[in-house]
Amino acid sequence: NYQSGMFMDAVIASGTPGAVATTGPAGIIGRTYGDIVQDMVDYYAWSQNDSGAEIGGWIYNPSNNSGQSTDNSTAGWVAIGIAAAEDVFGSTVPQWVKDRNEIALEATDNESDTSDRDGIIGYQSSSEIWGPYSTTGAGMIQMSMDGILSTSSATPDERWIRSENFFRRHYNDAASGNNLKNYYYAMFNLAKALRTAKPGPVVVIGANDSVGCGPSPSCAGGVAPLDWYNDPSVGMARVVVDYQVTTGVNIGGFTDRPGNSHGSNQDDHNTPWATQILTRTLFQPGPTAVATATPNPAASGTPIEFDGTASFHDDPDRSIVQWDWDFDEDGVTDASGPVVVNAFPCPNLPCVYPVTLTVTDDNDVPLTAQAIVEVEITIPPHPPTADAGGPYLVCTGEDLNLDGSGSFDIDEGLSETGDPPFDTITAWDWELDGVSPFDFDEATGETVVYVTNDPFSGLIGLQVTDNTAAAFPTSGQPDLTGRDFTTLNVVECGCLQNFFARGKADTNGAAVNLVWPPVDDATSYDVFRSTEGPNTGFQLLKAGHVTTRATYFDKIAPPLAANYWYRVAVNGVEGCGGSVAAQASIGNRTLPRR
Repeated sequence: NYQSGMFMDAVIASGTPGAVATTGPAGIIGRTYGDIVQDMVDYYAWSQNDSGAEIGGWIYNPSNNSGQSTDNSTAGWVAIGIAAAEDVFGSTVPQWVKDRNEIALEATDNESDTSDRDGIIGYQSSSEIWGPYSTTGAGMIQMSMDGILSTSSATPDERWIRSENFFRRHYNDAASGNNLKNYYYAMFNLAKALRTAKPGPVVVIGANDSVGCGPSPSCAGGVAPLDWYNDPSVGMARVVVDYQVTTGVNIGGFTDRPGNSHGSNQDDHNTPWATQILTRTLFQPGPTAVATATPNPAASGTPIEFDGTASFHDDPDRSIVQWDWDFDEDGVTDASGPVVVNAFPCPNLPCVYPVTLTVTDDNDVPLTAQAIVEVEITIPPHPPTADAGGPYLVCTGEDLNLDGSGSFDIDEGLSETGDPPFDTITAWDWELDGVSPFDFDEATGETVVYVTNDPFSGLIGLQVTDNTAAAFPTSGQPDLTGRDFTTLNVVECGCLQNFFARGKADTNGAAVNLVWPPVDDATSYDVFRSTEGPNTGFQLLKAGHVTTRATYFDKIAPPLAANYWYRVAVNGVEGCGGSVAAQASIGNRTLPRR
């Protein structure tokens, strides 16, 4: 219970609930990140304290239908994971989890209109044991999880006001002992609480003294409200930056804080906690850069494809508009675009080239993010590179055309002697049933026609094997393999069987007329087009197309592809996932007018 929230945050930070795990044991591999995180939410719901005065909290181990005390340090990590799962991944969190957690908070908090202890949330009771700053911050994170309104609301909850004002009263206490600024864990919890507050982040603390002891140490009047993060002299950003090591072997890390009760047990966490405190993405979500290089490792002079299309934005209302690549570490853009190609010389093997991708968003003041991928240039033999094609879409009972022809071996035609046998891909093996562990034994061949009879949605893959053992015998290596994964969706398409596409070309381009039998009760249709094949590469052409005659006219401007494939999805009819593909042959040609 004390650790899973951290793992949840790490997975959720990817921003890709639909991504599929390509490694791990049964129950993990082949499942989406969203499903895995939902399992973790469900585990926390199951492990919640079931009875007693502190029902609804969490302690180190699951309660297992027995009453235990709550541990607000542990429960804070639970809330960190659950709140992110619900807010970012859309995970389902039972309301009773939140309702019961409020009971545990009530049993461990302190409320008084006259005592400085007002707002403190204790450890395993209302007592703080060794200092209230970490557990009070953890309790406020639980408030955020429970939907308790903070001072960013026009109607804040008094529980939040009391705890926030406790921090304001003691925010400038000397950094000694277990005080807030002598304890990274406490500062981290407070930063997390204020940034995850409902309905929005809290920027200024101590502005509301409507209940409790208020922000003043004397419980009367009021200390001036404080921008807890940005204040140039006492704000948390200034404090944490001042703790950074600027000389010696630990340069860039953050100093230990002597004198507190936990001591060296938590000093190893200084740098990650400090770094997260200094990360303000919850105030202004920015882009996240993701870069890959294929092939990698590579040979000297081999063209390498750099792909930044997996980069994403944490704000659904913003987009990445620019991808810039720096190939030589000089800070100057060498190529732009989501996918670029470059080759690297390496006169003295091996070489390593750090390549930096910088993505820029469409904010009024643009935000950027960077990712670095290290390209290794090594001596042969190199593993082959698999390309499974896809993602694939097919109807039950329809031929699935799998295409692994994009796979390649950068050692193609090479051997250590310069004579045959040369290195090349010798086998293409497909994993198609999605059953872990993957065995890649459902089909073989560079291109495969495979019939799918049952609905399916999940991960499939291609493993290619080369001729290394024969081409480079003195390397001592066996035949090398490469793997690539993509997704397959097999849907029921029984409501649309007779679907036709008729096309013609002229000097103005091409026109394709689509015709299908009308579907009873259909509210509209979505039309998709591909130039890659009947099972892959489909892009949405027209959403919500309304037609009483079940037709669509597609006007295509030059340049033309040789073939176009179309699919139609039916809206408003349950169980009608799409249609068999219809092909229109156009040809890369211009026909004379008639």
